[in-house]
Amino acid sequence: MKGLHLSLLILLLASGVAIAQTPCENGMSGIYPCDEFELYAFLPLEEVGGGVKGNDCWGWVDDMSGREFVLFGRTNGMAVVEISDPESPIYLAEVPPNALTAIWRDIKVIGNYAFIVSDVEGHGMQVLELTQLLNIEDFVPDLPLVTIYEGFGAAHNIVANTETEYVYGVGTDTFGGGLHAVDVSDPTQPEIAGSFEGIDIHDAQAVIYSGLDSDYLSTEIVFCFAGDNISIVNAADKSDMQLISSILIPTSEYIHQGWVSEDHRFLYINDELDEINTGVLTRTYIIDIEDLDNPIYLGNHDYGTQSTDHNLYSHNGLLYASNNSSGIRVSKILEDGSLEYYGYFDTYPLNNESGYTGSWSVYPYFPSGTIAISNRDGLILIKKGPSGINVPELSVSNSLLIYPNPVSSFLKIKGDFKNCDVVLYNPEGKELFRVEHVVLIDDFIVDVSTFNKGAYVLKLEDPITGELLVSQRFVKTN
Repeated sequence: MKGLHLSLLILLLASGVAIAQTPCENGMSGIYPCDEFELYAFLPLEEVGGGVKGNDCWGWVDDMSGREFVLFGRTNGMAVVEISDPESPIYLAEVPPNALTAIWRDIKVIGNYAFIVSDVEGHGMQVLELTQLLNIEDFVPDLPLVTIYEGFGAAHNIVANTETEYVYGVGTDTFGGGLHAVDVSDPTQPEIAGSFEGIDIHDAQAVIYSGLDSDYLSTEIVFCFAGDNISIVNAADKSDMQLISSILIPTSEYIHQGWVSEDHRFLYINDELDEINTGVLTRTYIIDIEDLDNPIYLGNHDYGTQSTDHNLYSHNGLLYASNNSSGIRVSKILEDGSLEYYGYFDTYPLNNESGYTGSWSVYPYFPSGTIAISNRDGLILIKKGPSGINVPELSVSNSLLIYPNPVSSFLKIKGDFKNCDVVLYNPEGKELFRVEHVVLIDDFIVDVSTFNKGAYVLKLEDPITGELLVSQRFVKTN
């Protein structure tokens, strides 16, 4: 039966068939494991322009009409998909690449203009005026561009500050891969504004700082993620940008990308290679940035999977992490900057292993609440829904970790609990499994391979009083 389920899953993923809205029930939204989020629609790559795989995504909303659009990057161009009705998304138009196809494409939006780059020689920065989308009646295979900025050719990513109307090319073929600042206040005539050299930057975020450090209040700050370090740059004067500070993370392998909390007190960072190179569990690193001259590494939040994390964004008190094979993992941002489990939507149900499958990025900023996920096999639209696991809220301890979650066979438990009972319950509260008087919980393993697909609760209880010590939810996938 397990083999049949796996074969069916592979067939569905490979078939290129669009999938419509599916509630999250018993830990599954159609073929996708879920909790707190459910599927609106899936458009396979073949239905949004094809190519080898999808990459980045961003969004645009028309202020007058409220219509919503996803800008979905692929190896061979960028698709424009209207999602005003997220259950019936429409592939409206295409922006072909300005050079050869490439794995990496990146998109940002300021006002009514999109800025598109690709990590391939000679591409430059395409500038697309977006209100033209409102008048499209028939599919447009080659949307006209406003201009192409040729101050750089290849760029790994593009960074946009919507408040100052500057964009920054990073990882370009100029300035040693450092910040390449471009004034786009007139998008029809982008002009180079300055540079910051000496660091080969993979990705960055530019903000007008509104945190607790009064020395930099209302100053344009760029947080740069540069492989072996995080560099914080004062970009107030584009002709003379200055390094404020740098910080290393002791266990990092390659600092990939990050995003600040909405109050600018904390910085959340992902590492693209630590799971692959060292076998650690998927983790988000947390930096205290209340003093920009002296950022402090606070630790990390583990997700209980082994997938490779890729891009993350904060919005309305939640952190949305796009973690490749384990899909989108969502956490609450707590007052002290730590993260607490909220929910997930697994866009690659076959496994949660490290490597480059599943979700590339996520865009959680649409006013409607629709969340866009650029998966390598297509565009996925999800929304918050009623809890797919259908169990009451449970206390979760940072000192207890269960993984993998979702799980297909063996559930591993890590923590510092001693002399307690390990108990598994179904969502109705019926006890299914109990191991009494476990001396040491750390590295304890429970075989759940014979359990039916669905949601369960693991609890640690005092063997004498029956008092609940801690509990966690998990999903059995097949």
